[in-house]
Formats: sequence, C-alpha cells, structure tokens
Amino acid sequence: MPRPARLAAPLALVLAAVAAPAAAQTAPAPQPPVAPAPPVAPGPAPAVPAHPAARTGWVVPLAGGEPLRPAPDPAVAATAVAPSARVAGRLQRVARGPDGSVWLRVAFPDAVRGWVDGAAVAAAPPPPALAPAVRRALVRRTASLGGASALVVRDPLGRTLFAAGTRAPLILASVTKVATVAAALADAPMRPAAAAAILRPSDNRRAQALSTALGGGSRGLGARRAVEAAAALGAEMRLVDGSGLSRGNRAAAGEVADLLHGLRDAPRFPVLLRALPVAGRSGTLQWRMRGSWAHGRLRAKTGTLADPPAASALAGYLWPHRAGPSPDRALVVVAIANRVAPWRARPVHDAVARELAAPGALVPARRPGIASATPGR
Repeated sequence: MPRPARLAAPLALVLAAVAAPAAAQTAPAPQPPVAPAPPVAPGPAPAVPAHPAARTGWVVPLAGGEPLRPAPDPAVAATAVAPSARVAGRLQRVARGPDGSVWLRVAFPDAVRGWVDGAAVAAAPPPPALAPAVRRALVRRTASLGGASALVVRDPLGRTLFAAGTRAPLILASVTKVATVAAALADAPMRPAAAAAILRPSDNRRAQALSTALGGGSRGLGARRAVEAAAALGAEMRLVDGSGLSRGNRAAAGEVADLLHGLRDAPRFPVLLRALPVAGRSGTLQWRMRGSWAHGRLRAKTGTLADPPAASALAGYLWPHRAGPSPDRALVVVAIANRVAPWRARPVHDAVARELAAPGALVPARRPGIASATPGR
C-alpha cells in the first residue's frame, strides 16, 4: 500500500507542470494603455445671410406691390403685398430660401408683414427722433386741447415719429377739400390754377361745385368719389360733401396722414402740393407763423368750423430745418381739434409747426437698427 502513495506525488507534479503552460497560453496578455482621442474642433456655425438692411433695421421696397409670403420660399403663395417705395418697414428676421437666396421678414404699416425676396428691397436709413424737449412740448400742447384732439407726425418714409390724442374719427372741416381735389386729380388732369383757387382760400363754393361735378350732378356721389380716391391711397374717410361744411365729414388723424402720404405717389401730386397755402405767405396761412421757423416751410390745408361743435385742423407737409425743398424730405403733420374754439386751437397748432421746424427738433437715431419710430399707423 505505501508504494501507490509514493507514485501519487510525482503524478501530481507532472499534471501541475502540464497545466501551467496551458494556463499561461489562455491568460490575456497585458495591453498597453490607450491614449484618449484628441477632441474634434466644432465646425463653423451657419452664417447669417447678409443684407444691407441688417445694418439699419429698416427696409423700403424697390417698387410697390412686391408679394409678401408667410415663409421664405418663392413657391409659397403670397398673403399680402408691400406698399409703395415711399413706405419703410421694420426688418424682423433674415433667412435663406431653398435656393440659397436671402429673404427678409418685414413689418410694414397697417399690420402688413411677411417674407420678401431680399433682391426686391433696399436698406432704408433709420428714422430720426424728436428731441426730448420737443416731444414733451407736443404732448403738453395736444393735451391742452382736450380729449377730442389729435396730433400725428410722420417722417418722409411713413414712420410715425409722434402720435398723441384720440384715434377716433374727428370732424375734418375744410381738410375735406384735400380729398375732393385728390379725387379730381385722379379722375382727369386739373389746371393748377383751379386747384389753387379751391385750396388756398378754402373756397367752399368752388369745392362743392367740383365735388358735384365728379358725382355727375349728385352731391352724394361726388363725396363717394372722394372716399374712393382716399381709399385707393390707403386712407379711410367718411365724407358727405366736397367742401367740409358738414360735420359728417370725419376721419382719424392717422387716416388723414395716410392720405397725405399716399398722395405723394399720385402722378399729379405736384399740382396739389403747389396749390396748398404756405405758412406766412399765401392763402389761409398768409398771416400765420410769420417770422417763425415754420415761415415758408409748411404747406398745409387749414380747417375751421366756429359754430358748436367747433373744429380746427392743420394738415400738410412741413420741411424740417435744413431739410431742403424736395417733397421727399417733408414731414407729414396732422393736427385736429374738435369741441374747442378756433381762437384757442389755432395758436396751439401754429406752435406745433414752429417747434417741428426749429433747429434741433429732430435728432439722428441713436443706434443703427434701433429706431424711435414705428411702422404701424
């Protein structure tokens, strides 16, 4: 029995020797440490499409009627059209279309907005701002005339620089004659002398005769023609005669500003412009604002109804200090007061014109793309 015991030990040693190499072959060899991969640099961010309007924040169409779309894609049907080339819109966004072209989202007055091809518009300069002292003065003067008064000031591209008072329709008095003459000019050529004979002295008889002729002998149809002419220029008015004697002739101050601004696109606008009274020089403005900064720099239609409910108005074009004589440099100013005696309203309206025409009344926009004006009306 002891013999097998002596043989067991050598056998165990042999088996262990055989198992050791096998274990050595199956054990994984140690791997060298792996260096971490270098970080991948991020690629360049997609470039924002460039357009000159991005520097100013404002856009003007190269031509009126340019389609506005709900998306920057020419295949998408248009939902609106851009106004005339004399009306600026606020730039909201810039994007690329499917073909890589540059598109702009623009907000124009009267809530007209959408995407327009960047090639169809140009950059517009930022609007000026009213000097703080002038703005405060205009607020005080408008408030002094009560709740049935309004004042609207727009720059040459239709941007509202100042608006105060009621937005409700007001009695227009003889400002009605502007719509009457505008309707006649849209219908057929009109002799400058004939337009001046109505607008400068505010001749009620001539104005009503012209309106009745436009209506084919009907006063009502003549007034309707003037309403339609105003609507074609972007203004909503309610008119019942051609002279302005009726207190049924009404419109908001902003709508009168729309009419005056839209008239500048009319082919015969120079005839109307030259027929308006000039502050300190002609017509119903001959003796008003003489010797002031507004002298010779304001062409406007006056309106006066003395019997209650009284009405006073001053609506036209004012050239700021050093603006030059071009109509494209004039502000549109509309001041209307109802239920206030004309002897109280006229000095206030004259003071408004003097302050707007004085040196320093307008100051440049503080930063490109940041404007104190709004495109809304």
